[in-house]
Amino acid sequence: MQSTLGLRSRAATLGALAILLLAAADTPARAEEGFETVAEIAAPVDVAWRVLVDFRAWPRFVPGLKRIAVEERADRQVALRHETESVGMALGFTAMTSVEPERHRLALVLDETAANDLAAMRASWELTPLPSGRVRVVLRTAIDSGRPVPGWIERRMLRDQILETIARFGAEVERRAGERQAAQSAQGAPEA
Repeated sequence: MQSTLGLRSRAATLGALAILLLAAADTPARAEEGFETVAEIAAPVDVAWRVLVDFRAWPRFVPGLKRIAVEERADRQVALRHETESVGMALGFTAMTSVEPERHRLALVLDETAANDLAAMRASWELTPLPSGRVRVVLRTAIDSGRPVPGWIERRMLRDQILETIARFGAEVERRAGERQAAQSAQGAPEA
């Protein structure tokens, strides 16, 4: 039988892992399997893209993300060092990020040369403009925490956190779209 302290330690680890960019699904949360989440946001694709590639603003919509360090690399690569905190536990990892602005696509994979508190991670965001002036957001993710945690607990916590991430991302995009529209209206510019 496990001690209460052992269970609390596991709960803290799971809480910290949950802030990762993982999509909601009721399937195993191992890196080779992955998840997908789809959302629609009431904003133009260019506004959503600007929010997505504004890496320093990610703590506004990624729950538990305290700091993110950004290092530009060659060939549209960006190294993102994530410093997170959840349930009183710190977790850090570095993701190599490929940015494809012409496709409105961003892909992340764990930088295996860095010190990471995860065994494996990959994610991708894709934004597609819709005829209605809205944007479709597809987030695909997979993770292997490397921890001996029951899969159903990890999946549940990750699902909850990723749903919050998507909701907060949508709110940030809609907020910025509203600011842009207000600025254009104040200047007498036609809406884009």
